[in-house]
Amino acid sequence: MWKNNQETPPEKWMEAKISPIEDFITEETSEGKIVENKKAGISFKVPADWITKEDPSSFYSPDAKFNEKRSDILQQGCKINIDISYIKTNIDIIEKFRKENISKLSSATKNEKFEKTELKSIPALTYGFDVENLKTSYNWIDIPFQNRLYTILLTSSIQEEVRCQAEFDKFLDSISINSS
Repeated sequence: MWKNNQETPPEKWMEAKISPIEDFITEETSEGKIVENKKAGISFKVPADWITKEDPSSFYSPDAKFNEKRSDILQQGCKINIDISYIKTNIDIIEKFRKENISKLSSATKNEKFEKTELKSIPALTYGFDVENLKTSYNWIDIPFQNRLYTILLTSSIQEEVRCQAEFDKFLDSISINSS
């Protein structure tokens, strides 16, 4: 967190403490896989049949196929990642920062969208774009809450964006963020 309880300047975000993967604990329940990070005050349900590996803050659909040369690029299916940064910020600062960074990619991106919204009555920013040469769609939701920034990313192949977005919306319904 920045000095004197001020908002963390965006140029310092890359230096912020990130919640480590060890803080995410997966529990198999009768309702499916539940992942909880008590330190960061978040829990969520992994979609049924989705695959988690050693990092429970990242999971993908059973039909996911990744690029052979770049494992971060999906050729098929859906993937969700969750990052938690310990910074203090607000929706307007996030939106300005994200728009500036996406504009640097503008020659590669299409279908940019930004919308201020809420998740569980907490102000949030949703945004996304497609990278046509990678045939990949990226959709985020940023949730600044109690000196933390929860960033949740949906990655999907462009042709499956509608299906993956529906899965993402159901996933977002399973999230619980609480004060801790």
